[in-house]
Amino acid sequence: MGVQNEQFFNDEFWEGLSIAVNAVDNIKARLYVDGRCVFYKKALLESGTLGTKCNSQVIFPMLT
Repeated sequence: MGVQNEQFFNDEFWEGLSIAVNAVDNIKARLYVDGRCVFYKKALLESGTLGTKCNSQVIFPMLT
């Protein structure tokens, strides 16, 4: 997911979400989804790995 896929993940897609769930290991993709969630003010359940470490958190735009 990224800029190259915005014809599929457009305004209509993001505005139709109540919450986004992210489970990717690519840093650029994670940052992109996080940025879209902030822009559209959508809560995000973020999870993934970085090397041998794993991460899971709930993010509320403008609150956390």
